[in-house]
Amino acid sequence: MYTPGLLHNDLSDKAVEDMANVSLHVMRFSGLSLVDDVSKHSVFSRFSIHLTAFKAWDSLLEQNQSANTRVSS
Repeated sequence: MYTPGLLHNDLSDKAVEDMANVSLHVMRFSGLSLVDDVSKHSVFSRFSIHLTAFKAWDSLLEQNQSANTRVSS
């Protein structure tokens, strides 16, 4: 769920949750069907805390920036 948020100008966790609840594209990208529940924003926040604690967040952002560069070229 973080990738759609990053691709849309680094949305907040709550905004990503809201976007996933109304966007079929985001649900499909995330592997969710129409009947699946979208995780609450607090789940995204806890995941972000774990990424930071394990120093994985920077690597994830670098990979995302690299992908964005390839797409825009």
